[in-house]
Amino acid sequence: MVLKFTVILLLLSTCDGYFIDKEFEWKYVKYLEAEVVDEWIDRLNTFDETKNTLRLARKLGEELQSDDDYEKFFDHILQFNKNYETEEELSFRFEVIKNSLKDIEKRQETNPEAQYGLTELSDLTKEEFFEFYANLQMKDLEDFPLIEDNPESNVTAKLMAPASFDWRTAKKVSGVKDQKRCGSCYAFAAVAAIESIHAIKRGQLYDLSAQQAVSCTFGNVNHGCQGGVPDNVMSYFTTHGITTWDKFPYVSGDHQQIPPCTPKPSVTKLNRIGILKAHDENGIKETVFNNGPVVSGIDASALQHYRGGIVHHQVGKPSLNHAVLTVGYGSERGDDYFIIKNSWGRGWGEGGYFRCGRNRNDMNIALYNVAAYI
Repeated sequence: MVLKFTVILLLLSTCDGYFIDKEFEWKYVKYLEAEVVDEWIDRLNTFDETKNTLRLARKLGEELQSDDDYEKFFDHILQFNKNYETEEELSFRFEVIKNSLKDIEKRQETNPEAQYGLTELSDLTKEEFFEFYANLQMKDLEDFPLIEDNPESNVTAKLMAPASFDWRTAKKVSGVKDQKRCGSCYAFAAVAAIESIHAIKRGQLYDLSAQQAVSCTFGNVNHGCQGGVPDNVMSYFTTHGITTWDKFPYVSGDHQQIPPCTPKPSVTKLNRIGILKAHDENGIKETVFNNGPVVSGIDASALQHYRGGIVHHQVGKPSLNHAVLTVGYGSERGDDYFIIKNSWGRGWGEGGYFRCGRNRNDMNIALYNVAAYI
């Protein structure tokens, strides 16, 4: 380790920032002269805001007694281009990261089938995480059995579903989107279902407008960036056509403002929707195979630090706070799972997807599922 440290000191004065970036170990920052570290930061191939944050972090590192958490925090800033403008904010986020590391350790211990670690969302408090990324505003779950009495809500499978299936292999699922800091998961999940059912039934895969879904149901049945319900969006698009992403691009994630609902050229609309029977994961599997991807409500508590694998999370109460799209299912070494498309960008999870345990109501996946029909 001493030899590597000496080599690093030499590299700091002779090599470009990119190579140093690959070799540098953050635990040594506190042993270097401030000017040397700042020179290294200047050479990094990253944003100016991130460099300023790293300089603040260097100062914080000089005050710490322990290396481990600081090393991970410094790496987190650089990896995810974090921008903390003041020492107060940086110190606060460092405390959040330390709490996240404790949560990661617990989740990894209880769910070894998944991989947990620091993600772009790990510097958010729990309250911030749920406000921005998991803000589904569901109806009272005790009312769900009444919905099941609707004959159009129950879907009968036409064919026996195979052991595994994935609509992505048939190219019937659009690319992963990013809702950003707006509680609009309900809109992204609903629109993703419309994209897929149109591709399956009509042969054209569009990127449809999540912004239209947010704007045109805002203040009526949904709440913009403060959450909403997917079936409200889907019901809206049974009487109104939906346009493409480029005709009505998504902007609410940047500033949490909701542009007005304005008429745009329509490319498709739904015929009806169907809310699946609760507590029937085999029914979800059969509906996904026979009809197409379904919108699923879940409890996303286990996803803030998720990096891969199969999530097994028994919630213990009927809570739903996030909407996603179930696009397939499978099994890994006897461990059954659903394949689920998220709306937190392609850099999160398994390329923007995650796998949820199947047949145990993991993440409350069996409580609320909605199918789209054209």
